[in-house]
Amino acid sequence: MHRYFLAGAIALSSLSIAQVAAAQDSRARSEIVVTAKYQKDWDKGNKLEAEGLAEIESAKRDLVKHSAALVNAQNLRNTSLERAANARAQFENLTQRQYFTDPQDALSWARDVEKAAANWAKFEKRTDEGASDLKKAQERQEAAQSAIDKAQSKIDKGRKMKLEAEQASRLSAGN
Repeated sequence: MHRYFLAGAIALSSLSIAQVAAAQDSRARSEIVVTAKYQKDWDKGNKLEAEGLAEIESAKRDLVKHSAALVNAQNLRNTSLERAANARAQFENLTQRQYFTDPQDALSWARDVEKAAANWAKFEKRTDEGASDLKKAQERQEAAQSAIDKAQSKIDKGRKMKLEAEQASRLSAGN
């Protein structure tokens, strides 16, 4: 549970940093002078950067959500593994019994064996489901991380385009 809150806090803090950076960048934009010749390139870079910032915020929220799902799936799988092992051990202990004192004792034993076998099967099935859920959660988490990387690449490309337009404008203004 603490991992989930920690992951959420980290993601929220990184979102606010991105918003502050975007706000600072928008103030800095008004001071940037780009000649008309390079304005189109700068605008494309600015648009690309803005799209990347929006996408990265969404991807980070998805990553937090999928990370929590991953932790939940791990917990379900681990709990089911432990319960299946306990049910199997109980079943094996019951089946090692060799003698009974009366028919009621034998009937009680048979019910206990049936219950232990049912629990073993139930938790074994939950273990398999938990492993499947864990695999899906890992894939979703990896996809969310990939989306973050892709958005960051878009931001970097947009910033590079803007910088190149600014530098080209300065060079052409200086000549």
